[in-house]
Amino acid sequence: EMECVPSRVAAEISKRTKMLVFSMGSGADGDGQFIFAEDLLGSHGGRCPRHSVTYANFMEEAVKGLTQYKEDVLSGAYPAAKHMIKIPDDEF
Repeated sequence: EMECVPSRVAAEISKRTKMLVFSMGSGADGDGQFIFAEDLLGSHGGRCPRHSVTYANFMEEAVKGLTQYKEDVLSGAYPAAKHMIKIPDDEF
């Protein structure tokens, strides 16, 4: 893996070695690209490296989901009867 190596340098290294070379902000001439899932999915909390890209905003969705869960627990909406496991009286 080459991280933030100038693309011309990374291309030359990739050309001269038989090893697989994965680029992380080092241009398109390696054997593959690597970006952390946190950056791709937007679960990093807002700061993304300049060589990365974000395709979704999971952090925003996670915060919304966890906030709703907290509200449901505090209000008594969760767990509802449908979320509870029942046991027959004779087995209890």
